Amino acid sequence: RAALVAIATLVACSRLRPSAAFLGLRNSSLARLKMTIPNACSATSVEHALGIPSGPDPTLQLQATLDDVNDDGTRRAVLVVGAGLHRQLRALTRGDKLATSWEAFTDWNGLLASIVDVYDLPRVVHEDPAATWEDTVARIVAATGEAGRKADANAAVLRPGDAEQQALKMLAKELRNLPADHHALEWLGRLLLHFRDVVCLNYDPALEMSAKEVGAEITRVPSSSSRARSTLGCSFTWTTQGRHGRVWNPHGQARCPSRGIILGTTSYGQALSAVTKAWKRAKQAERLHESGGGPAYWQARRAVTPFEPTSESGYLLMLTWVDLFLASDLIVIGTSLDRAEVDLWWALHQRQRNLARVPEAERPKTLLLCGGQGPQHLATGPAGISVLRFDQWSEAWQSLN
Repeated sequence: RAALVAIATLVACSRLRPSAAFLGLRNSSLARLKMTIPNACSATSVEHALGIPSGPDPTLQLQATLDDVNDDGTRRAVLVVGAGLHRQLRALTRGDKLATSWEAFTDWNGLLASIVDVYDLPRVVHEDPAATWEDTVARIVAATGEAGRKADANAAVLRPGDAEQQALKMLAKELRNLPADHHALEWLGRLLLHFRDVVCLNYDPALEMSAKEVGAEITRVPSSSSRARSTLGCSFTWTTQGRHGRVWNPHGQARCPSRGIILGTTSYGQALSAVTKAWKRAKQAERLHESGGGPAYWQARRAVTPFEPTSESGYLLMLTWVDLFLASDLIVIGTSLDRAEVDLWWALHQRQRNLARVPEAERPKTLLLCGGQGPQHLATGPAGISVLRFDQWSEAWQSLN
């Protein structure tokens, strides 16, 4: 019996050997397949988890996605940017003084922890920025409550919601002090003009400042409009040289706290209700278009003047950032898509479900560009994300220009 087992094992190994050689695997214990892909603009690589279908070459997908443009020359793909944008702007900043000013913006976690300095509390920085923020709010409540009781035994303890509002005001004040380097802002402005829609996960005014730097005319949403009281709608539109675009801030803006600032695990969870409702209304708007959906609908929905019908109940089905996640190519850069941002992950997974019946070659792409190894939690391609790794972050940003 032992001899038979040994012979069967040898036969199985001999059959597997050609397949392993074809895949380039030298060791059966190798956990992952790393494929390096040459690119005309830079050296790029993409990682696939074994057992996960690799699909088309993501590098070629990126080039094809960037080449797909609207009539005015702006790209159809939606650009999604995060706090990593600050590091790129700092690298492009000329002058040591301004470059030093960027330090607070390039250490987002540290900036959140620094809010407690006003209360003479030691800083506590967790790996997850959302946890850092929640800890900061809780410690402010505890500290002010203790101080109040020492001054007056009957003093009311500060509520968590009020403590968070205090902290948000201090954070907003810091974020308004964005270093204004013309060279860096001009670079960002030129990048902005390439895209019809840009979703920014940051709270600072860098994109608005950069649009003005390159001569674009800015139109903000009127403060009296119901759109101004929601982070679902666009923050501002820009126009220049016959091109038109929109910027979206799903988590709010420091300059416009009335729209709300979504930060921390509590806020991300509370935002799910609005995002879920926006998703249903996006699907409703699709059904009300004469085409019933498809390319014609999305061209109308994402036009300069978007298709925004009124529902049977009389509700305006306005275009939101959730629509963009529904069926557009997404190019993500400068963010690790933190797992605590459940509103974004919900939209990404709903997108994946919604497109499951569409042939893979016809599905919108979700391409995440990063420098170095990239986030570990994205290595297996959750929600259909393809990770493109560049040797340097600067190369990843340059690939978009």
